[in-house]
Amino acid sequence: MTAYRIFSVGVDFKDTPLETREKFAFDDERAKALIKEICEREVIKGCCILSTCCRSEIYISSQKDGEWEELFLKAGGVRSNDFSGKINVYRDMEAISHLMETACGINSAIKGESQIISQISHSADLSRGLGLMGAELDVLFRTAVKTARGAVSDGAEDGRVTSAYKACEMLERELGGLMGKKCLVIGNGNVGLLAARLLEEKGADVTITLRSYKHGESIVPRGVGCIPYSDRLKAAPNSDVIISATKSPHFTLTKAMTEGISLPGYIIDLAVPADIEPAVYKNKAIKYYNIDDFISEDILSPKVYDSVEKGIGEYMSWYNYREALDTIRKIKITLSGRIAATGDFDETVCEAISGKAADILLGSLKEIITPDVLEKALCKIKERARL
Repeated sequence: MTAYRIFSVGVDFKDTPLETREKFAFDDERAKALIKEICEREVIKGCCILSTCCRSEIYISSQKDGEWEELFLKAGGVRSNDFSGKINVYRDMEAISHLMETACGINSAIKGESQIISQISHSADLSRGLGLMGAELDVLFRTAVKTARGAVSDGAEDGRVTSAYKACEMLERELGGLMGKKCLVIGNGNVGLLAARLLEEKGADVTITLRSYKHGESIVPRGVGCIPYSDRLKAAPNSDVIISATKSPHFTLTKAMTEGISLPGYIIDLAVPADIEPAVYKNKAIKYYNIDDFISEDILSPKVYDSVEKGIGEYMSWYNYREALDTIRKIKITLSGRIAATGDFDETVCEAISGKAADILLGSLKEIITPDVLEKALCKIKERARL
């Protein structure tokens, strides 16, 4: 059996500025095309791409190490001389630990946030849909998602540990409360819907845009008005705040669009790549905030770190047992031969007895078994059986 190694390469908010991360923001179609391209290499068995507002990372299962920084730069269409920031490369156990920590919100810009769980799950589903996940990454990502769901921090499930919540908190402070404030939310994805709900709960008069507009659209939070996306410029002059949070690769507001339009004093851009063209707010009396303005270093519960260790252990138990399957098969054959040599036993019966016994014994030791330990065990069995 060929042992495949796990690698991760990418950038995040800690070491790479937003304007550089934007170049590596892979939407679903771009991600799928890139996964197919990467998996054309014979030594690569699986690939998965995680792209969020805070990070873009490529996970790879491969027989050999590689020039992962070069691969990542090529994926973003960026020359090394034009790159500003730091490319992080993790190998084997580091890569496994990194994904577990990321899934549990430890590596998030807002520590403990839970949106990363669905983002990781979605990324894995893209690769699985292409049949290019590979067993190693498939089990790793499933384990990471399972681990993270058990480690969700207090407040994460109701949206209090998100960039949208932090943005609402800031607006409430800056505006002296949100009661009656007119807020336009551009984008009805997860972030946009959450921002609309949180603003409405604080008493704001909220309107959200929908790409395909249907009156009373059920996805819109109760108490929130909705308009077609195409009417966003009509609503902007009457707003106190604009929050834009779409997945579009194009600007939702540009200088050309907003010429002659009175814009509110607060514009918050929670998208990567950015939704708002810089010329819209630069040199104007507008307070502009992007995703990096809401970085939070909240202290996480020890439960989260304990969950990470448990998740790593669970994955390694699976991996080691899988890597040891060939040795386990040899142990069964050797035990069968030893039993048969002690008397006149039917060969089929010997195989059944020894196989079942080995499965029960080794299965109960799955969490501590490693391929090396089993190889040593096999050698001892062979020596004592003199086979």
